[in-house]
Amino acid sequence: MTRTDAFYAALVVSALLVNAAGYLLSLWHEETLFDEIVHFYTSFAVVGTIGWLALRGAAPRRSPPTWWILVAVGVLLGLAWEAVEWVLGIIGSGHDTMMDLAMDAAGAAAAAALLSYVAGHRASR
Repeated sequence: MTRTDAFYAALVVSALLVNAAGYLLSLWHEETLFDEIVHFYTSFAVVGTIGWLALRGAAPRRSPPTWWILVAVGVLLGLAWEAVEWVLGIIGSGHDTMMDLAMDAAGAAAAAALLSYVAGHRASR
């Protein structure tokens, strides 16, 4: 396992732990900054890891998936998660849902930017 593999594994594990803490402490039942930060971070971690797995096995000069594809993945995962929240009865207002999706997209865009940097660093070796 490379340092980058370990970084992405740690991201996903920490995102799972932060989400679990939110459920254990009932932090999802109100619109708070915690909710928005966790949506951003979870999208960043999951989309970044998916992108890294796609990039990892590729030739060093290959670029990461196009940024908009990664953002779309983040939004689609966010939509799926909002459906889970609806089924569990913990979904907030329409404003909360839109903010959650915006933070999912922002987290995915940040992951795409990091992957572009990592791909450029790999290509320069």
